[in-house]
Amino acid sequence: MNVSLLLIERVKKASNYKEKVIASNRAYKEGLVGTLTAEEWQNTLEHFNNQCAYCGAETKLCREHVVPISKKGLNETQNVVPACISCNSSKKDKDMLEWYKETKFFSEARLAKIMEWKGGASRAPKRS
Repeated sequence: MNVSLLLIERVKKASNYKEKVIASNRAYKEGLVGTLTAEEWQNTLEHFNNQCAYCGAETKLCREHVVPISKKGLNETQNVVPACISCNSSKKDKDMLEWYKETKFFSEARLAKIMEWKGGASRAPKRS
């Protein structure tokens, strides 16, 4: 069996394999500590009700590092929140609290939810 077929089989067996490879490649390039699994990302999305942690938008969510990678932020659950492309692009590598308080959509409730998540709120999947 050639290498390509082995890779295809591996991807079929592990639904988050591709995401793990992308995360580990990025981590290697950026010198990041920690990785965020697909399951952890799903828990993050659920915690924030599949909305941007900052403005509440529900479309095109991406991973946003509260403490930017460029400022030694870790690539782990407590430092990653969902953000719409607009918020992620606007924040860039700015301090989250300073940036967020200056936005027109600032919300004490959303800030509290971000700080709860950042502080290590339970990462266990929600029970029905």
